Amino acid sequence: PGLAPGNEVRFPSLQDGANFRIPQSTKFNRFQIRDTLSWVTGNHTLRLGGEWQHLNTYALFDLFGSGSIFTTEDFATRDRNGDGLVNDLDIPIAVAIKSAAPSRPPIVPFYPNSYFGAYVQDDWKVRSNLTLNLGLRWEFDDVVGDASNLRPCASLSSPDNTCDFIENILGTHEGRDFKQFAPRGGFAWDPFKRGQTVIRGGYGIYYDRVVTEVPLLEALLNGRILPLAAFSGSTLDSSGNLAPDPTTGQIVSLANPFGGGSATFGIGINHINHTAKHPYTQQFTLGLQQQIAQNWVVSADGIHDFGQRFILGRLLRSTTSTSPFISCPNGFDPCEVVDPRSGDSVASCFTSSPGASCQQVTDIESAAKSWYDALLVSLQKRPTGGPNLRWGFNVNYTLSKTINYSNDDQIPFNGAEDAVNLIFRSNNLQLEKGYSPTDERHRFVLFGAFEVPWKLTISPIWTYSSHVPMDSLVPALNARLPILRRNALGREISSGAELNTAIDLWNSLPVCSGANQVPCHSGAILAHVDPNLRFGDDFNSLDLRLTKSWTFHEQNKLQFIAEVFNLFNITNIRGFNNNNYSGFLNDITSPEFNKPLSTAGKFFGSGGSRAFQFALRYAF
Repeated sequence: PGLAPGNEVRFPSLQDGANFRIPQSTKFNRFQIRDTLSWVTGNHTLRLGGEWQHLNTYALFDLFGSGSIFTTEDFATRDRNGDGLVNDLDIPIAVAIKSAAPSRPPIVPFYPNSYFGAYVQDDWKVRSNLTLNLGLRWEFDDVVGDASNLRPCASLSSPDNTCDFIENILGTHEGRDFKQFAPRGGFAWDPFKRGQTVIRGGYGIYYDRVVTEVPLLEALLNGRILPLAAFSGSTLDSSGNLAPDPTTGQIVSLANPFGGGSATFGIGINHINHTAKHPYTQQFTLGLQQQIAQNWVVSADGIHDFGQRFILGRLLRSTTSTSPFISCPNGFDPCEVVDPRSGDSVASCFTSSPGASCQQVTDIESAAKSWYDALLVSLQKRPTGGPNLRWGFNVNYTLSKTINYSNDDQIPFNGAEDAVNLIFRSNNLQLEKGYSPTDERHRFVLFGAFEVPWKLTISPIWTYSSHVPMDSLVPALNARLPILRRNALGREISSGAELNTAIDLWNSLPVCSGANQVPCHSGAILAHVDPNLRFGDDFNSLDLRLTKSWTFHEQNKLQFIAEVFNLFNITNIRGFNNNNYSGFLNDITSPEFNKPLSTAGKFFGSGGSRAFQFALRYAF
């Protein structure tokens, strides 16, 4: 009683019922035309082509639509309602949340998106031993800030949920970008003219498209479509029994979870920065490949990628707007904004009794960068042999490093990019420059095929890679240890003893007492961890395929295939989430810190528990 079929109930150790994010849906109508043309003339091979895409899309997102109830116990411990029974109706409720949307389910109307790209490329054989590859690509995409539904409100006082009043306050996007030109060039040179050596290299600019979820989020999280209501939890008397809510007079339990006093609040506003652009990457490559004897090829290539203007959501901290509906206190603390229709004063947002429409703004900026540097070395043995044994293999080794500004580059943004800045009350994105959660310093892969008598083929794949880094989570701060780089464990911090040195430094800092005090200490004094800890787990897995073939009447072929994954059943600790891809508990305040939590591959995945697969294939 009291629970709807779609309610979500979150016990301390268990989640029951429907997810708070459903129902949700998007619909796309996509039209696409593309074509290419190739033309060979003299020493030139010309290619040109183009592509046009147009789509309409909308979103339905009923956040907390059916309501979510958070309890304080997994199971009832006593008869709190006096009915003589001890059951779920005696479990106290901590809080309940439900959608307060004026129109449910909240819907973002259809809006259009257009994309056009064109390129021209020439493979020019300048000399018999030198080939140049020259090209230029141009792209246009109006998804960033130019969607037709991201428009200012005609009247700030009218109850219009289909416009974005934040566009009135902060200004609209500066317009479409028609300057996305991407030149590319490369060369292949055989200095000795023997067909056995090649020196190669290239440079190119590559633009990335932005998913349509970005403008959808601004339209959906516009401060009006998705308000939420928080309901007070259970009230207990001095004996620990359920008592009437002081506001409504109702008993709040699972029989009446939304019977407490309520308050409506916003979940924040998304705004695409008016200077936001599409991300792009510059790539440089230089390499050498050499044939040795008849059947061996060795190569080495260096790669440098530099990514710029990656989309990142950060709390707005400053603005040139003179609107009375927004206030940015000092350029370091987050700005606050109120709905002009609410009548709330923005000054109230910085008091103990803020207006109901006070919200912070997630500014979607083209601010993030990334760096990838790698050396790729390979050795290839071309298939050779006789009728009883034929074999070949490839060995590849990669030495690499990846740096970026965010653990999770998926949208919507999870707020981690602001966590340390909020502690220091600063506004410095450079504090988030750190190792990618999937960064592997070394990676080695060997694969091959060995054809042996009786028409058997043995195909191994051996993968070995060094461990990925781990972050230093401090739950009480809702952030990593602020004085460490993101994902520093297993990189700059290799042991528990080195982490203890960082903890001592953190504990010795002056207490944070003002804006932009970097670094400073916040929260409780942190205890040491086990000094003997080592961080990370290397990945090691050998997969094997055995194939037996039979041929009938030349046109019919039957194959039996047996595969084994992770032949030696090596335990590989890896996570499945970019927020902690290491697979270890990364809470440095927990007594179980650095405890393995999950393994790679899960079921039938790479590096998981040893698994077998069998198949029959018939070709005719």
